[in-house]
Amino acid sequence: MTEEDYKQDRRQALAELIGATRDSESAYWNALLTFNAILITVFSGISLMNNEHRVTIFALILCCLLSSFLLIVNFLARREHFLEAGKSFKEVETDPRKMESFHSLNLKVFRKIRTREQIAVLLLIPEMVLILWLVFP
Repeated sequence: MTEEDYKQDRRQALAELIGATRDSESAYWNALLTFNAILITVFSGISLMNNEHRVTIFALILCCLLSSFLLIVNFLARREHFLEAGKSFKEVETDPRKMESFHSLNLKVFRKIRTREQIAVLLLIPEMVLILWLVFP
């Protein structure tokens, strides 16, 4: 195996890893969005029938909406990031200075996406507490 073949194999393996990571991340975000959508639907209906816990249900729905918003922003940010990366990759690949800048930008985007994801997941805690409070008063 030549050095060029080795580099090509590494590029291919990295591309497959990135694809698998992106797919699993999307599935995870979809699961969180689905969970929030179910909670919003169920507790919106309950709030129409039960005025007693309206404030608690409103807080729960607000947490769900915020979590969903953050995940949707992640989908959009990831999409824009891939579009921009695809446009500039040929240019970046040939210039080491641009490659360093490209990696720096990738890291910033990744950190923002991770932060929004972590907040969305942490919002599950008050959601669960509010649900337990409503179900077991």
